[in-house]
Amino acid sequence: MNDIHKKRGYRLFLVAFVSVVMLGTGKVMAGQIGREDLYEAEQQQTQVATGTVVDTKGELIIGASVLEKGTTNGTITDINGKFTLNNVRANATLIISYIGYQSKEITTGRNIKVVMQEDSEILDEVVVVGYGTQKKVNLTGAVSTVDIGKVLDARPQSDITKGLQGVVPGLTILNTNGAINSSPEIRIRGVGTLSNDAKSNPLIIVDGVPMDDISYLNTQDIQNISVLKDAASSSIYGARAAFGVILITTKSAKKVDKVSVNYTNNFAWDTPTVLPDFPNVPAQLRGLIAANKRAGVESEIFGMYLEQMLPKAEVWQQKHGGKTGYREMVLGDDFEMAANGKGMYYADWDVVDIMFRDWKPAQNQNLSVQGSNGKTSYFTSVGYNRQEGVLNFNPDKMDKYTANMNVTTEVTDWLQVGGRFNYSNKDYTAPYLYRTPYQYLWRWGSFFPYGTYQGTNFRTEPGYLQQANDQIQADSYTRIGTFLQAKIISGLTFN
Repeated sequence: MNDIHKKRGYRLFLVAFVSVVMLGTGKVMAGQIGREDLYEAEQQQTQVATGTVVDTKGELIIGASVLEKGTTNGTITDINGKFTLNNVRANATLIISYIGYQSKEITTGRNIKVVMQEDSEILDEVVVVGYGTQKKVNLTGAVSTVDIGKVLDARPQSDITKGLQGVVPGLTILNTNGAINSSPEIRIRGVGTLSNDAKSNPLIIVDGVPMDDISYLNTQDIQNISVLKDAASSSIYGARAAFGVILITTKSAKKVDKVSVNYTNNFAWDTPTVLPDFPNVPAQLRGLIAANKRAGVESEIFGMYLEQMLPKAEVWQQKHGGKTGYREMVLGDDFEMAANGKGMYYADWDVVDIMFRDWKPAQNQNLSVQGSNGKTSYFTSVGYNRQEGVLNFNPDKMDKYTANMNVTTEVTDWLQVGGRFNYSNKDYTAPYLYRTPYQYLWRWGSFFPYGTYQGTNFRTEPGYLQQANDQIQADSYTRIGTFLQAKIISGLTFN
């Protein structure tokens, strides 16, 4: 009986041992299967995208960009128009792009064929070159165009030259001074080597006619601007175009469904930026005295001895505590008068506040009318611009008036005639001085008298400006032209 129980116990132990071994093996196998499934899933998450990029005619496109959307994973097509992109996510979107073609988005895959469509807006963009126009896609020279809507409309400048500043690559606008009647210098691709008066100046063509000063133009009348920057322009215009060409086309008459009237205005206020910044008078006097000692000369200006002025200026500074504005001067407090008639001035004047306006006004107004009547179309505009200088006393002023009229008539289906009339007038008024006020302000210290005594100005800039007569400079520009355009055959036009 005991033997039977022993055998049964042995058998049970053997069955239990085998079961444990089998279960343990099963877990190990299950664990191995789980890891293999995970590895396969990771492999399925990324894949290789391949394909070919062609145009609508089946021509291979070399160098097309292929980019996985939302990542930096990308490549380009090879000499056979094919691409291979690794590590692409499953069902990812690929962006294919190429210059002159519309970008295209496709789902990733293998052996994809991508057909690119031409971007007609880019290819059909017309650029003014020489005596005609040309599609931008066919250009071989260095030509830049100006987006009038973004540039001149966003910069309400009365001078088109200033409006072009920083807009065209290679076109430099140099403002030599801040006068409201100044004309900036124009340079294309640097300075040339000619030694005459017209050195390095580009040739400016307005509606087919050379023009030296484009400040006469109304910025609201300009249709488009092209800048020819390379030597190819000389083949059309000759040696005058050695430093580039700026082609400007004004707005012309065109057929419209109804008459349109457009009025625009702009009011602006400008403020000067770089102004003299004087320390207090005692500091100025100490600096002058030290400089004169190093130079071995006497510290004297117009009979005023600086060593004698210094203690009086220190007393004035302690009493008043800062600079003073334009006012009646007090004898014995602001200055002293010697027996020989020589004055000693030690008040500290606020030169910037006395001489400069915080803001100077400017305005620009334009009215244009465009319409058609039968076979005749017309465009006309008038403009007014006013600017003022930055000085408080007798500031300079400039008024500019412009008028433009353009009329075209279709005589027949193949013949068109028309005419242009442009007029501009600039009136500049400024005080007549033998020196510029700015030279005086930067040359002499703030202790020179800027006030009045017994109601009379001293012989300083406030007095000169208020007593100066006006000098008036009037300039006008008139241009009248006619044109004829005949379409001989398809693709051949006679102008």
